[in-house]
Amino acid sequence: MIQAPAFTVPEPAAGHDIHHGSIPQVILYYEREEMRQEREVSMLVSTLTAMHVLGVVIWIGGVAFVTMIVFPMLTKMENSLEKVLFFQGIEHRFARIAKSSLAVVGLTGGGLLYENGEWRILFTMDGIGLTLMLVVWTFYLLVLLFEGKIFRMIFGGKAGQDTNKVFALLSGFHWVVLGLSLLAIGVGVWAGHGGVLR
Repeated sequence: MIQAPAFTVPEPAAGHDIHHGSIPQVILYYEREEMRQEREVSMLVSTLTAMHVLGVVIWIGGVAFVTMIVFPMLTKMENSLEKVLFFQGIEHRFARIAKSSLAVVGLTGGGLLYENGEWRILFTMDGIGLTLMLVVWTFYLLVLLFEGKIFRMIFGGKAGQDTNKVFALLSGFHWVVLGLSLLAIGVGVWAGHGGVLR
């Protein structure tokens, strides 16, 4: 069960002594302060959510573009060197965009987990959507951090001689990653709008 964030009510401003007022005035004062703090939290959560969704759209949309558009184009190319250069050009450019989007998604996602108190349900059945999104984000982060080593391993030595086989494996890998990403988004949205796994 997610608990609502606790609100702290500040002391009244100088010259505004509510202790000498009637009980209804005191209650009204504290109710207004609580409503003001609720509005501030709501605005912060809304801003973080908007930034988070925009980051996910750019990030996962880019993965979908590479998977569904770039790889089919690569399979039609006959020149092996042309394939490698074209792919590396696309992937390196997208990597810069993906890193920025990944940072935005991570920071805003962490902020949302804290503000909503949802970090408490990570790695539980109630938080399956959040947990899956966190796992996919962490996986992408590791791939981007070790991108250079991965490319050298894939395209270097004997593995780089059969480009058709290499790109077939890469295409399959991208489809798996895209599938996991879409699953994470789907489960996250479903769980966040009342879906329950019991």
